[in-house]
Amino acid sequence: MNVGRVLLVLTTSGSDGHLRALQCHATHWARNPLARRADVQLYSTHSLSPDFVTRFQSVYADNHVGTFVIAPAEGSDQNEQVIDTFVQALHPPALARYDWVVVSNVDVIMVNATRLVSMLTNPETWAVLANCNPDKRCVAECTRAVVHSDFFAFRPREVRFHNKTGATHAETYARRMFMAAIVLGHDAWIQARGFQDRSCRIRAGVRAGRPEVVHYHHKGDGCR
Repeated sequence: MNVGRVLLVLTTSGSDGHLRALQCHATHWARNPLARRADVQLYSTHSLSPDFVTRFQSVYADNHVGTFVIAPAEGSDQNEQVIDTFVQALHPPALARYDWVVVSNVDVIMVNATRLVSMLTNPETWAVLANCNPDKRCVAECTRAVVHSDFFAFRPREVRFHNKTGATHAETYARRMFMAAIVLGHDAWIQARGFQDRSCRIRAGVRAGRPEVVHYHHKGDGCR
C-alpha cells in the first residue's frame, strides 16, 4: 500500500524520559512501512543535550533528518509551547512536498502501524486522529471528539495549521485545526473513544489487546 511521501514530525521537551522513549520509538519506527518513504524532523521546546541530538541523528540516519529548537514565549505553559511548536513546524509551504504529515510526541510509540497505514491509503481521509472523549465513540463526522494533540496525521493539501485560533489549550487548538475535515466527514480515528480515567493519553488498540499507537512507559529495558 503506497501512501506517498511522508514527513514524521517528532515533538519533545528534551527530557531524560523522552531520551529513553526516543530509542523505543526508533525501534518500532524501523519496522514501520511508512519509514521507507519518510523524512524525519525533531522539534524541541528546550535546548537539547548533545546526547539527545546524537542519538536522534543516529537512530533515524536512514531518513533525511532535521533538528529544530522552538523558542516558546517566556513564561508560556506546556499547552502554549505545544501550540507554538505546531505553528512553527507545520507551516503549510514547508509541507507542500509531502502527501502525509505524521505528528508524534517522542513518547508516543507506533507499535503496530498496520491499521494506521490502511487509513492513510484511503483517498477520502484527510486526517487520522485520536479521540480522548470517553463519552463518544468516533467513526466519522465526530464533532464531539476531544482531539489528542500528541499524535495525529493529516494531508497538508487539505489541512492548514496557523496561529489565529485564539486557543490556549493544545487539544482545543488541534480540534479547531481539524474541524473542517471532521465536519465534511474526511476524518478517521485510530483511537475511537477515550478512557474513563479521562487522561488524554493515547492507547489505540489496547482495549482489543493489540496495542497500535500507545504512550511509552519505561519498563527497565528502554522499550515495551
